[in-house]
Amino acid sequence: MALYVSAGTRRRRVVVVATAALLVGLVLGYVAGGAGSPSLSGEVNAVQARAAQATTALERLPIEYEQSLAGAGGESAGTILDALDRVDVKLDEAYGAAIWLPEGSSSTTDAALADLAAAAAAGAPAANFAEGVTSLAGQIALTFALPTPASPGPAR
Repeated sequence: MALYVSAGTRRRRVVVVATAALLVGLVLGYVAGGAGSPSLSGEVNAVQARAAQATTALERLPIEYEQSLAGAGGESAGTILDALDRVDVKLDEAYGAAIWLPEGSSSTTDAALADLAAAAAAGAPAANFAEGVTSLAGQIALTFALPTPASPGPAR
């Protein structure tokens, strides 16, 4: 024996099932879409990590530069210039990823890096080179809000 279901009841069932399916789809889409997108703090941390890598590479150079002036340790002006080029690439990556920094923000650090390269190529005194490195590292730290030796960062 077949049960008669009125057209209104069938319509209501279709609407309820369609609405439930739509809600489930929206919730799943929201969860899946939100899970893959990085957070703002994650983006900032990634950019700061790139800038910190550039600063670390830069801060190693005064010792290598002294060795290149003395002709010791296998260092030369060429290796110092290559290292400065690598620092430049890392900084470019950091500036490129820091979309919140205005256009041209890198001009100060680019100029300081070019001055360091010129000093290294000219064989400037080691103290002058080290001073330039310290100044540039400070500019990078200030630009990217990195902790500096004098400022260990926020308390945790």
